[in-house]
Amino acid sequence: MLSSVLSKQLTKSITSNTLKMASCHFSKIFVQGLSGKKHVVEFEEGDTLYEAAEENGIKEIMGVCGGNMSCTRCQVYVGEHKDKFAEADEDELDALDRAFKRQDDSRLACALELNDDVDGVTIIQAPRKN
Repeated sequence: MLSSVLSKQLTKSITSNTLKMASCHFSKIFVQGLSGKKHVVEFEEGDTLYEAAEENGIKEIMGVCGGNMSCTRCQVYVGEHKDKFAEADEDELDALDRAFKRQDDSRLACALELNDDVDGVTIIQAPRKN
């Protein structure tokens, strides 16, 4: 009797976890770092580029402020894909005013929220002031 109950609980737990894993959808974005290397970054919708890069072990685009929009070292260029992202808010725009080599398509990886529309897009890391 006990083994039957445990078996049912185990089956239910495995089924529940399998369903959770199956519903977890990852998309990919590509980030060309300063070294020229193109990194593949898997993400879930709603992650910031900074969070996704960190989760994928990509340190090249990390800033020194821990993702607080204060150092601007995680600046990236989103290119022609600018319209696929939500618009930058006032805090991000204020931070970008201090960014080195800012362009019209500049965004901060720590504020750039990813969505399924950007699956397969390539983003370029902006140069840094030494």
